[in-house]
Amino acid sequence: MEAKKVSTKIMGGFVDSVRIGEPTTFQNLIILPIFSEQGRSNGFSLLDDAIRTDKFRVTEVSDSGTVPELKVINHLDTDVLIIDGEELVGAKQNRIVNTTILVGKKQVVVIPVSCVEQGRWRYRSKQFSTGRSHLYADLRKKKSKSVHSNLKMCASYQSNQLRYGVPKEKTSST
Repeated sequence: MEAKKVSTKIMGGFVDSVRIGEPTTFQNLIILPIFSEQGRSNGFSLLDDAIRTDKFRVTEVSDSGTVPELKVINHLDTDVLIIDGEELVGAKQNRIVNTTILVGKKQVVVIPVSCVEQGRWRYRSKQFSTGRSHLYADLRKKKSKSVHSNLKMCASYQSNQLRYGVPKEKTSST
């Protein structure tokens, strides 16, 4: 299977299919149901569950790798939800996911990520696992602003790490 890049057209198509249902209110909580015509008949798996199987892998895009991208190989019979900010540990350098992505079943995609580990660029493992911690709020906010700005200017989910910097310490113990 050839790897596809996450496309703004795919996300835009999904967003265009969304409709908001009638709100439900309880005390000072309002819930708005969200529906999509692009329904998923067999649901989806979460990244942590999928990555524990032998049918779902996250790797560098090539042997030499590239900091802002990773390859996701989904041989599962379900889609896999990867949530913005999830940490991936291993391979040449730990990364954090730049946006929420739904990886289709039987798909290979290249996803946008940011570095969360300064200094290491050597293999610790060939595949990634999920991290046990999350990037601290201030840095995650800066990363999100950078991704949003890049999305508006050049339709890319990349972040500008020179603008917000890489943490001096890793976000999890690996």
